[in-house]
Amino acid sequence: MQLGIELKSRTNHSIMVMAVPQPLRQQNLQQLLPDLLSYAASCSESQALSHQALADWLTQRIVVEKRDYTLAEAIGLIAELEQLWQGNLPLQDPHFITLVDFSASITALHS
Repeated sequence: MQLGIELKSRTNHSIMVMAVPQPLRQQNLQQLLPDLLSYAASCSESQALSHQALADWLTQRIVVEKRDYTLAEAIGLIAELEQLWQGNLPLQDPHFITLVDFSASITALHS
């Protein structure tokens, strides 16, 4: 259960989902998991399947890029990140944190 996904064989033709990680719970698992299994089967025929390859595939399928957020959405995202990172956010990582200069906006509000 390296990726947090636990499947259990139910019959010869069906499986039961026992556990999925929090970020996947908001996805359509009835579509995502069969696609994931198909991807894994196709990779095993042509190349060795790694946890990194599975993680990359999942990321490409579930990540939705968004450039602009409302304040409520931003607060929700930060709360979700804090929960996922259990309070240990990498605040010194430049890939994670971007400095924003609000001085022009503040000046405009004061005038």
